[in-house]
Amino acid sequence: MLSKEIDAQKEKIATLEKALANAASSFGETDRHTLGWQIQLNNAKAELIKMERELEANNKALDNAGKEFNEAEKQADEFGGEIKKAADQADDAGGRFEKLGGVLKGIGVAMGAATAAIGTAAVGAGKALVDMSVNSAAYADEILTASTVTGMSTDSLQAYKYAAERNSFETVTGKAGVADFGCDISDETSQ
Repeated sequence: MLSKEIDAQKEKIATLEKALANAASSFGETDRHTLGWQIQLNNAKAELIKMERELEANNKALDNAGKEFNEAEKQADEFGGEIKKAADQADDAGGRFEKLGGVLKGIGVAMGAATAAIGTAAVGAGKALVDMSVNSAAYADEILTASTVTGMSTDSLQAYKYAAERNSFETVTGKAGVADFGCDISDETSQ
């Protein structure tokens, strides 16, 4: 379902890009109509990035759950081998009725191990989904708090946050270090 929403968002972005190009050629690049389309396009791109991150997090959680289930399957296979081994030992010993108790004990131990492995896998998958939900809630709370404090819309804040994450001091200064500007940080901080 999320992948369908991502596809729809990409279509929306394509439409907004066409509208922006049309407004720029009709009104000029600095006209308020053109700037309005640019803002909508930026917001749509930020929303797309948010959706893609959410999809990536979901895929990671599912991948981790799959690994846990594969481990449980491996332990279940080992359980089957233990049962066969126990049965072979009982047959080789001759006294089937005397060995029946040992075979049943081995089956019980192996079943317990397999059940524990499946439980561990389920707990791991559940924890991954809970962690993903907590992280999403924390991000949403951070954006809503910043929106309340600054009076800016959540869409704008998300766009700014995305832009800030993509740009570092080195990007802004063209990879120049502080020494290249002829200033001493210790002088700045002591004043």
